[in-house]
Amino acid sequence: MLNNADRKAAHIALDPQGRLWGFDHGLCAHDEPKLRSVLWGWAGQKIPDADVARLQQLHDHLNNGGRRELLSYLDEAEVEELAVRADLLLSDPVFPALPTDRYPLPWPLW
Repeated sequence: MLNNADRKAAHIALDPQGRLWGFDHGLCAHDEPKLRSVLWGWAGQKIPDADVARLQQLHDHLNNGGRRELLSYLDEAEVEELAVRADLLLSDPVFPALPTDRYPLPWPLW
């Protein structure tokens, strides 16, 4: 659900407690849409309830003063786009479908 143009399966890990961790390199908060290639494995599937609950917490925090905290790390356009993405996902908690207007994977693959 983060906006990362270089998200690959090797950039996520499952810890011994079953929590999923993403390894970022500074693109997640970009204010322009980016290709999220690892998510295509879940395209069209419902986002799990536990993740929707965490997304709701983020949404609530952003709309109750939390945006100011992020301005120390991100510019205003990036913070606003994060809020827009949270709103969109909460309105339809389904992983995005494959794009039809472009090749759905980064190229070249290696």
